[in-house]
Order: sequence, then structure tokens, then C-alpha cells
Amino acid sequence: MALRVPLFSSLFVCAASLVAQTTEFLPVQNTRGLAETYLRPLPLIGVLGNGESQTAWSLTVANEFRTQFNTLEDGETWRLRYLYRQGTPLGEWLVSVPLIHRGGGIFDPFISFWHNSIINFEVPDREAVPFGGTFVRLHDGTRVEPGTGLGDITLGYGFRAPGAPRVFVKIPTGNPNYFLGSGGFDAGISAGESWRLAPRLDFASRFSVTYQSPSTLWSDTRPWIPAATLALVYTPWDNHTFHVQWTSEEAPVRHGDPELDRTYRVISFGYTQVTKAGNWTYWITEDGDFPWLVFDGGATIGADLTFGIRFTVKK
Repeated sequence: MALRVPLFSSLFVCAASLVAQTTEFLPVQNTRGLAETYLRPLPLIGVLGNGESQTAWSLTVANEFRTQFNTLEDGETWRLRYLYRQGTPLGEWLVSVPLIHRGGGIFDPFISFWHNSIINFEVPDREAVPFGGTFVRLHDGTRVEPGTGLGDITLGYGFRAPGAPRVFVKIPTGNPNYFLGSGGFDAGISAGESWRLAPRLDFASRFSVTYQSPSTLWSDTRPWIPAATLALVYTPWDNHTFHVQWTSEEAPVRHGDPELDRTYRVISFGYTQVTKAGNWTYWITEDGDFPWLVFDGGATIGADLTFGIRFTVKK
């Protein structure tokens, strides 16, 4: 995967000479429905100490509409994810369990208002279909039905080593007929670090490679998917943090269309508040509705708009 934005490369090189820190990424992956059916190593930095544990509940709502080549995607995905992490003497175990609902959703009117009245970004095909509809036809003609159920469970282990390398395995517990999973086992590795750029400003980077086994429902799964996450984390006041995060990964399948086969990139903006009960994080992810996010290496393909919220408790 080519990272073609000089800004990102120069930030990484400059940061590499600074003191390593520990910060957190937004729990963001590309929320295009097809991409979410495969494993993506979770964006985590560092490992928990021996005997420490962390529980996190997150909810993401992704609304998407796409008419490209032979592909038609219209719908909304609600994903409730439970994540548990446990520190051990040598590293850290984790398990991630998603509960997913895919359907027409409720945000179509808001998306229309967002496009027409806030950012002046017209999507004629979206405006031509009724609100609340759902229909998915993939590049090879496969149709996916709306549904609710358990998604694919992910297991992982992080090592106490430079870059905190992690290994992940995805178990095919989700039904691909409802876009709850791909139907196959996936495995991935990742490593990342964060650095202090200024007294209240951190920079974090994480890179991963995933092996995707062929889907049991649709065709043309790409076997290897490189991905990267870069983030700036600013804490202007104690217990209040702002995030800007760039997420990049290769297309999950070969569509046979230059637009859908290019690298998927989204940009996220988030806020975290630390409370006595735990940490609350909120974010929004964009795939390029804002013109200033569209540049060489900027936002390209993802869900039309994604909202997220996470509550984390560490012991």
C-alpha cells in the first residue's frame, strides 16, 4: 500500500525521534458494509499491565448509499461491540464480540438535510430513492438481505515488545447472507506507537496486514489487506481530548472497477471526556463529503456518514 501524502510521512519521521507515549486511537475502521465483514486489527496502542483489565462498549451507526459499476448498496448498519482486554505477565489477551443490525435505518432524512443544507453536496441517486430503504447487490451479482444477529468474533494477543505487536484471529460466527460476516476465518498482525509532539499534543501511528480467507457467499476476496491508522490527539485541558484520525486500507474484494478498487480512506473527528465512572468517546467519520478532505491521500471510500460512541472502564 502506498502512502502518498508527504505530510503523513514527514510526521512519522519527525515523531520517531521523540519520546514514546501511550495514547488511544478512536475505535474506527472503514464502515462500508462489505469491508466490515472481514477482520481489521483493532486500532490499539500499547498493552495493559499485568493484572489490569479494560471493558469497552461501543456503538457505531453507518449510513451508506452507493451506485457504482454493478454494485448497489443502500442501507444502515448499527453495530454494538463488546471488547474485553486482560493484561498478563507477558502481554494482553482480548476478545471482541459484535451484535449487528442491518436495515433501512432512520438517518436517511438527516443525511439528505446534511447534504443539501449543511455541506451543499448533491447526491442525485440518493435523493431519487425513498427514505428507509435497504438493498445490497455486490459486484458479482450477490444479493445480501437485511438482518440482525451476532457478527464475527475476534480474538487477539498483544506482546510486551517495541511497537506492542498484536496478532488477531476472526472466527466466522456471523451469517454472510445478512452481511454479519464474510463466512471465513481471517488472521492479522499489527504494530503501532505514539509520541509526544508538544506538551499536550500526541501523534500515533499503527500499521497492519490481514489475511482474508475467501468469502463463502461472494467472490473475488483479496487475500492480503495492508492498512494504516494515523492520529493527532490534543488534550487542551485535563480530562478533555480531541482526535483527528486518518484510516486507510485496501479494497476488500476485486470489483473490476477503478473507483471501487482504489484504496479506501476515511477521516474521523472525535472527543473524549474522562469521568469518574469511565471514559466517554464520541466521533464522526467522513468519506469525502467535505471538499477539503478530498486530496491525494485523503478521504475516498467508506460509509456516507458514521457516528460512534464508546464507554470504557479500566481496572
